[in-house]
Amino acid sequence: MPDISDMAVFVKIVECSSLTRAGRELRMTPGAVTKRLNKLEARLGVRLLNRTTRQVSTTEAGSHYYDKALAILGEINWLENSLSTLSNNPRGLLKITAPGLFGRIQLCPLVLEFRDRFPEIQVHLQLTDRIVDLIGEGFDLAIRNSRLTDSNLVARKLAADRRVVCGAPSYFEKFGRPAKPADLLDHECLLLRFPGSKQYRWHFREDGQNTSLLVKGSIDSNSTEVLHEWTLSGAGMSMRSTAEISDDLRAGRLEAALTQFIPDDRAFNLVYPKREMLPQKVRVFIDFLFNRIGKQPHWDAGLGF
Repeated sequence: MPDISDMAVFVKIVECSSLTRAGRELRMTPGAVTKRLNKLEARLGVRLLNRTTRQVSTTEAGSHYYDKALAILGEINWLENSLSTLSNNPRGLLKITAPGLFGRIQLCPLVLEFRDRFPEIQVHLQLTDRIVDLIGEGFDLAIRNSRLTDSNLVARKLAADRRVVCGAPSYFEKFGRPAKPADLLDHECLLLRFPGSKQYRWHFREDGQNTSLLVKGSIDSNSTEVLHEWTLSGAGMSMRSTAEISDDLRAGRLEAALTQFIPDDRAFNLVYPKREMLPQKVRVFIDFLFNRIGKQPHWDAGLGF
């Protein structure tokens, strides 16, 4: 009988493009990963991967096997998840992805609390500012503050995403404070850039209308963590969620600008693949987040705008 675990190891190697990185994610030594791959290729009688010292790539047979293996593992995962809904004891691996800075500040402490409450659920949390392919990469749930465009996914509003322009006191002392969105054209704006990113346009609410402004700056990054550090250093202004900077605002490390123009149509959404039955591990985590965050998130308390 085929060893499904060998198939899973192969899929992870392809996704990581590296035996070493696959081993780290699977908590296996590189030697053990290589041994499993060799065993799989020997059993199938074909070479699945072209290997160099730096990376691996699929052969034609490997590409075909990867597509089929991904579908099979997905079906097995669905079957196990559907059976878990019949249990009163949620368990299994829960894969979550969230934006970097929001995830570190708001989500990481909640994951520890959730783990203590549901010890038989293992949580894999990936923090990234790119839009993850939930189905293709096997994630159960994402927290996103971007609009949903994939009809294969479901989105539920978790909390409002109040986004403000902010800067360090030193920046405003040196360059002044914008009075209206158009003034940003004369300022250094720190931008989040990655393939598909649209955050070089900042959104506002002016005269009862939603508007956007094409801003610019001399430095940008694909990481909200980097933008946060640059903003704190006084290198420029950025547009950030209050969920990410509320502590900095209260401590005076950052100051908000243009607060009268905050858009009211932004939200943090819980996004997950459409399924006949939502796995119990996902359902209890969603309920947990709604209970802990609530309709009035703690991070907005006392900000004064």
